[in-house]
Amino acid sequence: ASASPFGSPLESGGVVRFGGVVPVAEAYGGADMGVSLEVGYHILAGRLGIEPRFATRFRAQDGPASTGGFAEVLFDLTAVHYLVNGPISPLVGGGLGVRYATASWLETRRDGQALQFVQEDRRTQSGWGLGGQIRTGVRFAMLAAVVDYNLNTVSIADRSVQQSVSFGIGVHF
Repeated sequence: ASASPFGSPLESGGVVRFGGVVPVAEAYGGADMGVSLEVGYHILAGRLGIEPRFATRFRAQDGPASTGGFAEVLFDLTAVHYLVNGPISPLVGGGLGVRYATASWLETRRDGQALQFVQEDRRTQSGWGLGGQIRTGVRFAMLAAVVDYNLNTVSIADRSVQQSVSFGIGVHF
């Protein structure tokens, strides 16, 4: 361990996190819960952790009657503060980065008064945008359980900001 500018040993290593993601407020075209997979490099100096990370979050489309599917790829820089020293510690933090998102959903249109015609069309939108998250969790030695509240500025389904809550268990090595 080398010395950090904070006067404590510098520790670093990889982190792999697996969990889920729940779109909030009809985000990603009203998609249901999906899967989250993250890979990062964690640098710890005292009680401050910095983690550049690559992540993907997705929900596969179930079929023609599905509410839809989505995929998100992100490159973030996350900072966390461990509230106590020791192998078990609550943590708080957040991060910013760039994100690519795509989603498909069914759009229903109704025409007519006495006789109504219903048409369902599958729509898809995608794009790049900025994103961020607020993080809370607990670290247990080499494991960390985290919950993130995420914002993504990619415009999908007439919503300029996509919101989600992701959660996962990560292994630090």
